[in-house]
Amino acid sequence: MSLMKKLLFSVYFALFLIILNSSGQSFISYNPSGYKQYTSIIVYLPYPNTKYYAGFGIGHCKDTSTLVFSNQYRLLEGYQYQYEGGKMIKTDRQILISAESESVYKAKNRADFSGGWHGDEQLQQLRFYLDGKPYQFTSKVELLPCKEFRYEQESTIHETAKTINGVVTPNPLHPVEAKHFKNTSFKNTGYETFNRLTWQNTVDVDFWFMGIACVGKASAMTLYNEKDKIKYNYTGGGKTPMNNVKGAKEVFYANDSTGLSAHVTSTLLLPKNQDENCVLKVWDRAKDSKYYRSYKQGKNPEKGEVWESRMTVSFFSKSN
Repeated sequence: MSLMKKLLFSVYFALFLIILNSSGQSFISYNPSGYKQYTSIIVYLPYPNTKYYAGFGIGHCKDTSTLVFSNQYRLLEGYQYQYEGGKMIKTDRQILISAESESVYKAKNRADFSGGWHGDEQLQQLRFYLDGKPYQFTSKVELLPCKEFRYEQESTIHETAKTINGVVTPNPLHPVEAKHFKNTSFKNTGYETFNRLTWQNTVDVDFWFMGIACVGKASAMTLYNEKDKIKYNYTGGGKTPMNNVKGAKEVFYANDSTGLSAHVTSTLLLPKNQDENCVLKVWDRAKDSKYYRSYKQGKNPEKGEVWESRMTVSFFSKSN
């Protein structure tokens, strides 16, 4: 290709990206070795009428150690990005903190939570979808245009370590406790995650965080829920002012200094008619205002019993 043709191609491609950007186009990047030498994906969703994007990272988290026992894909974090010079530039505004923001459960007498960020989860099948159609990545991709991206994961969740005589002790056999189906989709400057647990044994479950999201302080310095409608100020004090509000499900977040805001809501789908019995709390941590919505069943789940939930996390911006 001649130098002139290369220049023309570069100009046309730049114009193409500008047009896509101005029309609210979403993008996705894929790096087969971008997260601790394993796969990383970033989904960029445009804030309407601004030059900024909400960017969400997904990573293949693999740690074969007996204590962690993790091989899975999960949502890692979220930042505000700005499109500049043909690239996405990450700003210092973290909208989703690096912790668990999909779902986990806590079995009694265990040293940690089970699944997701906390480990003890093993990948069985994985599928990617781009604009509703199955998609397979074959090499590194930068700013692939799309409208919606989602990933489906089938996995198994295994017995988490116990504390025995003061020592955290994992079970080397890693017995399976539940099959986990997760469908997390990204669109409209946010994401929705559907989670299904199919219990493989009778497990002494303390509670399930069927909705959990680590909303960064950049979007979450004040907040309220639809039930008590109290305005809470969350400045990083480490306490839980919004605590165990029964039946509440929605949290409306804002940060007036950044112009960023967020909304989180979740629903327990199965067991039926139990959603109103779930309780909501938000932990005021230094870097985030962490949404927890939990389901606690009066009896242990039986083998074959199914629990399902759906959570939607949306981000907004008044920045220009």
